[in-house]
Amino acid sequence: MADNLTLEWNDYAKKQVFIYTHLGQLVYQNTVSGSSVTIHLAQLPKGLYFLQLTDSKHSETHKIIKM
Repeated sequence: MADNLTLEWNDYAKKQVFIYTHLGQLVYQNTVSGSSVTIHLAQLPKGLYFLQLTDSKHSETHKIIKM
């Protein structure tokens, strides 16, 4: 994973974006009102993280690895 992570989706619904460490510590939080967001991760150490996207209809979680 590079120092920038870009997320894109097909709708403009307001979304909450969270990134947690593998221990569950919240390290990033943002509310997005568009169809994409770029997250700058240079300050995060290498490791395993979990990305959670939520909107008014559903929530999904993805595993990301920063090398």
